[in-house]
Amino acid sequence: MVINSLVLGVLSAALGLALALLVARTDFRTTRLRRAISILPIITQSFVVGVAILVLFGRSGVVTVEVAEWLGIRPTCWI
Repeated sequence: MVINSLVLGVLSAALGLALALLVARTDFRTTRLRRAISILPIITQSFVVGVAILVLFGRSGVVTVEVAEWLGIRPTCWI
């Protein structure tokens, strides 16, 4: 488990360094595209958490439906 974490950390640091050097030291037309791609991990993490909360606790969410069935009430949106 620790080995996997170390390998993942080293690979992501190397990829991040390569991408940073590529963006900083080149003037290709795709620089804006590469910058957008480099920001995706920051944006997608919070997006995935938001979608997971909606899937679990939304009006037809898994947790909402189960709790409503246990209590014998109509499912409502908890968020």
